[in-house]
Amino acid sequence: MKLLIAEDNQLERESLTALALSYGHETVACPNGIEALEALDFFAPDLIILDLEMPRMGGHELARQLQSRHPNSKWMLVAYTGRPSSERHATALASGFTLCYHKPDDLPAIIAILEQSI
Repeated sequence: MKLLIAEDNQLERESLTALALSYGHETVACPNGIEALEALDFFAPDLIILDLEMPRMGGHELARQLQSRHPNSKWMLVAYTGRPSSERHATALASGFTLCYHKPDDLPAIIAILEQSI
């Protein structure tokens, strides 16, 4: 599987990348939404994990840009946020995310997605 990660926290980004690589997935990791958009010029992911709050372009805006620029893409779009709330979850789903998980409590759910794709 090909995985794109957009996460501004370096430790979180590196941890998710290492986890994905441990399952054998090809992974590109970006520190913000702008670089994630640029990565799509050379990388076609199956799964995109986005932090909702990033500098330069947050996850919600990035999700809108992804859908606008690539309307026929078949990727799974996952929000991964450090500020859980039912409102944030609903907003993420309304923005086009397939799933919304909360850091770090829902890490097992991320792992399950990575395991299913082996």
